[in-house]
Amino acid sequence: MVTVIDTKIMLVIYAVLIGLSSLEVQVLQDRVFAYHGKEVSQVLDYGHFVPLTIGKADQVKVIVNYSVNDPSVVGKDINAVMKEYTLNGTLLKTSSFPAGLALNETGKAQLATSFTDTITKNVTAVVTFVNTTNNLPLSNPLTVKLNLEKAP
Repeated sequence: MVTVIDTKIMLVIYAVLIGLSSLEVQVLQDRVFAYHGKEVSQVLDYGHFVPLTIGKADQVKVIVNYSVNDPSVVGKDINAVMKEYTLNGTLLKTSSFPAGLALNETGKAQLATSFTDTITKNVTAVVTFVNTTNNLPLSNPLTVKLNLEKAP
């Protein structure tokens, strides 16, 4: 019986034999062994939408607790993306980790962004774990509706 690991090893050996670079091998693996969006589970730990005390801006911050469902992604570099929308569904901003992050079996991820548009009073933040090229989901999208809180 051939396992996924055996198949991945065979793919890497083939890629080396035909002279692919390590980046090309990673891209090939991502395409052949596509993620299914269920490799990581996440739940909300904390979220806020508050005015910043310095300058004229508001901050959206979301912290999620995650657990890995697929052991093959533990220790791999991935990314998490947070998209912020208005009440009518208009995309305001997208933020992520510039250098990505390495997954543990369980952990926390904190995403934050700020808006200089102080007119917006309600946002919906959607957090999703994705591959390093930000085009394949590794988790369920987590939706958090936030109202602008009063200044401290």
